[in-house]
Amino acid sequence: MRTGLLIFLFNSLLSATCLGLTISFAVEYDQLAEENQLILNNGDTIQITAFRFYTGNFLFYHDNLLIQADSNYHLIDMTGKTSESLSFPEINNSEINSVSFTLGVDSATQMKGALNGDLDPVKGMYWTWQSGYIDFKIEGTDSKGNSNIELHIGGYTAPYATQRTVVLKSASANITCNIMLKEMLNKLNNQTEKVMSPGVKASRIADLFSAVFTSPLQ
Repeated sequence: MRTGLLIFLFNSLLSATCLGLTISFAVEYDQLAEENQLILNNGDTIQITAFRFYTGNFLFYHDNLLIQADSNYHLIDMTGKTSESLSFPEINNSEINSVSFTLGVDSATQMKGALNGDLDPVKGMYWTWQSGYIDFKIEGTDSKGNSNIELHIGGYTAPYATQRTVVLKSASANITCNIMLKEMLNKLNNQTEKVMSPGVKASRIADLFSAVFTSPLQ
């Protein structure tokens, strides 16, 4: 009887200590530049003045077997920051070795109109002129203060939907997700890109953006 109780208490304690998983999103800016600046391949220096994106539909796996899920949407606001964390206190981290999530807001949620929480339009990520969410927003100025990067990327209808899936590998309860923003900006057709509505350009930029999310194990 006592042995059974000890085993139960041990397993309960073990389960409690394994609860909780954190994803830390990180952007690496150029060390030789000023704060929140990127020096592009063409020599331009970009000051990032706004950087926000939606994440949602988190799926937590062990060897491709779905263990747990979180369907909530989270706005990650990295404006003026080099990192931002997202915590999942109920996830059993001992079982998880990969995570997938959606960048952007899916069509079913978009069609519900303006919502609350992180999806509240007061967050500045909602197009009132066409009733839809901006999946990610990147704005930047050049060394003279001129606005030359304005990317308000969204759209949820085919063929130009801009939601993308990201997969991260995990080896612990703390996952680092590096966002190679400089790599993406270098791949734009020109470094004075302004895209403010759905379409071919927005879809292409969504492809570029999702490709720069990586974890140390990838």
